[in-house]
Order: sequence, then C-alpha cells, then structure tokens
Amino acid sequence: MSKYKATFAGILGLVYTALLIYVIKYRIQYRILIGDGTNELLKEIANKKEGSSIDTRKYAKLLAAIRAHSNFIEYVPIQLILAAILEIQGVDKFKLKLLLCVFTIGRIAHPLGIMKSDAKGIGRPIGTLSTIGTLVISSLANICIAYPLICSKQ
Repeated sequence: MSKYKATFAGILGLVYTALLIYVIKYRIQYRILIGDGTNELLKEIANKKEGSSIDTRKYAKLLAAIRAHSNFIEYVPIQLILAAILEIQGVDKFKLKLLLCVFTIGRIAHPLGIMKSDAKGIGRPIGTLSTIGTLVISSLANICIAYPLICSKQ
C-alpha cells in the first residue's frame, strides 16, 4: 500500500474515532445506552404529567451523532476499496491523491454539517456532493480501465 493511501486511511480512521466519541458522549450524557433514544422518549411521553413539557433536544443530538457516525462508515470502506483497485491498475498517483483528498475533506465536512442545528450546516451538502462525486468517478474509472472499449472516444 502506498504512503498516501495509508495517510488518507489513517486520517479517515481518526475521523471515524472522533464520530464514535460523539456518540458515546451523548449516550453517557443522556443515559441512553442503546438505540437513538426513541424508547426513552416514548417512556417520557407515556409518563408525561399535565402541563409539563418534554425536552427532545437531547434525542436530536444523539440521533445526529449516530447518523454522522453511521453515514461515515457506510461510504469510507467502499471508497478506499475503489481507490486501492485504481492504484493496482496503475492510475496516476496525483489523480488518486486528489480524489482521496476531496473525499476526505467531504467526509470531515459532512458530520460537521449534520451536527449543526437541524442538520442544516454547509458541511452536509459539501460532504454529500464530494462523496457522491468521488464514488462515481472512482467507480467509472475502474470500469473504464477494466473495459477500455466502453469508455474510448471512437
């Protein structure tokens, strides 16, 4: 494995760990040991006294942390696999570094956007677009290298 791919994999591993820590933090803070808090919310609703209110913000924070963590792990492995295959096939190292750099920046931006109020931070669309873009580029590049006649300009 090349140094640059190992570097991006290491950075992505650290981001994954940070997202995991956010989930753990909210689980401990709100005493929700499993799930996203739905069960606890239902219990609060069932036990709600007349005139009292339920603070649902804690459930939203935990759910955002869980989704940021889950979303990260849904996309990183496939991108790293696609990048490894591109490297094996001899793709230009600069292009591969650029691809992984854009992907990594997107994967860092995305959870920052999700964890903003109402998941509307600018990082979310940046992360989404860079993830989709790099996955499409990696996938099509692998297909074009494997089947050059499909992608030739004839």
